[in-house]
Amino acid sequence: MDLYWLSPFSLSDGYGVASISYVEALLAHGVSLNVHECWFSVHSALPKELLDKIQADHNAQLRQRIGVCLATPGAFRRLPTAVRIGYTMYESTQPEKHFPSWYPEMASADALFVPTESSREIFKDKFPRPIHIVPLPISAIYMNAGIKLRGQSGRPFTFGMHGTLTERKCPMETVKAFQNAFPYEQYKDVRLEIKTKGILHRSNEIPIFEDKRIKVISNEWPPSILLRWLYKLDCHLFLSRGEGFGIPPRESLVTGCPVIISQTGGMLDLTDYCMSIPIASQAEATTGGLWDEPDWDATIAMMRYVYENREKVNQEAIIQAERYRANYRWDKIVAKFVNAVEKVEKEISSGKLVPITEVASRKKITDVEPLITRMCATIPPKSKILVTGFNTIEIGTRLAEGGFIVEEVAQLSAPIEPLPNYVFRYGNLFELRSLLGERHFDYAVAFIPAEFRRRNDVVDVLNEIFGLSDDAMLVVEGKPSGKLYVALEPLNFVSEALGNYTIVAIDKKEARRGVEMRNLVRSSGLPRSPRIKLLRTRAGVQHQ
Repeated sequence: MDLYWLSPFSLSDGYGVASISYVEALLAHGVSLNVHECWFSVHSALPKELLDKIQADHNAQLRQRIGVCLATPGAFRRLPTAVRIGYTMYESTQPEKHFPSWYPEMASADALFVPTESSREIFKDKFPRPIHIVPLPISAIYMNAGIKLRGQSGRPFTFGMHGTLTERKCPMETVKAFQNAFPYEQYKDVRLEIKTKGILHRSNEIPIFEDKRIKVISNEWPPSILLRWLYKLDCHLFLSRGEGFGIPPRESLVTGCPVIISQTGGMLDLTDYCMSIPIASQAEATTGGLWDEPDWDATIAMMRYVYENREKVNQEAIIQAERYRANYRWDKIVAKFVNAVEKVEKEISSGKLVPITEVASRKKITDVEPLITRMCATIPPKSKILVTGFNTIEIGTRLAEGGFIVEEVAQLSAPIEPLPNYVFRYGNLFELRSLLGERHFDYAVAFIPAEFRRRNDVVDVLNEIFGLSDDAMLVVEGKPSGKLYVALEPLNFVSEALGNYTIVAIDKKEARRGVEMRNLVRSSGLPRSPRIKLLRTRAGVQHQ
């Protein structure tokens, strides 16, 4: 199997950590990869073999038909392959409330991989194409290290937690639970060590607690140092409000450390291996939808139980470490991954699944005269126009014949054969940005015909943002400093551009949809909103 791989690589982010292990696992088990980076990478943290691979593949010729992107949905469209597989997860119930662009962005993928059933439940009603559950691998540094029985050192009993400890992971609530479980005067032989990466709860300032039993460490450790620290712990705590997968408790689990987790999200798959705390309630999540609030009274009781029953708990932890390692070996995860990719290939070969990049290419639009008529009645003569959307050549030719000055850019119909350096197969946005930064246009027109307005089509990226009516045109009044990509990219990329436009509506229905789009922009917290204008056409028909 030969795949194009796209993801971040770092030790500061769950996607980055998972990507390092995934690429190593796939290469170790015979999967050929063309490896590329997105978002960010911290090269100093990467194994030399992986860094050499990334650098060697940087200018490699595209040969793969299938690409996999392990990241958030905004990166999926950067896959240059004919078939795109997105691989993502989430930690609360409604990501669209925090990231309104996610589902439009997700529409550029032909299939979705998620690591747990909880993520499948989050996405299943909004992503109509195949979703496959494929777990993430844990680094070989932990999986292949010795399983160590705790409680043999004679040191103070030490609880620990690690990760990038934002408020979602409840670091301050965990501190409070520790102090309630073990009052200082009664339990001077107990410790809590918190290993984070530049943040604790909501602050970048790392506190120093008056309770000297509590220690906060804020460093980016390589896995080898983190492993030595995990061996020092007598119990690992991960009482999160929501997790897409939950890598830190798994890293600790496989070393033989007893682990206490909350019964939420991706960690529900761990309840057979770890001691788990029920959810007491749900509350509004800053990441969209709902979070799960752990039962802190139950947490206090469980911490005391571990402290008072060390021998029993430690023996059980060894058993569970061996079980998890056996069930989540690299070869088993790679087999599940390969099987899922082969299922996508089979659906495409059978015709049940048509790649997004081929949908538009299979269409033929023959009659744009009604659109041309409406455009000529709305746009002043001699205007300089940028045409995008579908069928740009035919529309551009007709407009040019009508006396308009046409800048044809960003045909949304994708070519069948992969094109090098295409970031978005339905329009090269980098080239478009550069073009619009240098030239002035009076109007921009995006044409989305009715036959493309259906589910499973990447045109949803446009439809869900702008709500175009059937056979509608979106006329955007440009400014010299304006950029058209509001018509092509989701909201979180266009804050500097949205305020520069007037959405020119052809009828009341389109005006209403324009208002809905503007309201969505405002709710997203962007600084400026587009204006909505309902026009009277030159043909004399009034639109109020």
